[in-house]
Amino acid sequence: MKFVWSNKGILVPVYLIATGIAVVIIIGLLQKYVGGIFISGYDYKINLAVILLISGTWTYFTGEEYIKKDGKKVKINLENEFFGISMKIWGYMFLGGGVLSLILGIKDTLAK
Repeated sequence: MKFVWSNKGILVPVYLIATGIAVVIIIGLLQKYVGGIFISGYDYKINLAVILLISGTWTYFTGEEYIKKDGKKVKINLENEFFGISMKIWGYMFLGGGVLSLILGIKDTLAK
């Protein structure tokens, strides 16, 4: 599979993977040292929601380029895309998926 990106677009999967690894490590530590609800069980969709919400926010806010010109920040128009989709749109998709996953995860956890 070929990855197609322009400028900072390659950071979209990097942010997703880095956030996923960090959340899995934190959840493992919480299960080991805190216990409680972290051991007794909550739906995996909540973990997915946290990953998507964090990486979506990270992707959204780093999707634009700025330079300093005369002491002021000036936005430059670079197309940061991954598979032809801008980083801002990827951020919105991750955030939307995160909210949906959080709602479904809470519903399934409460149904237990």
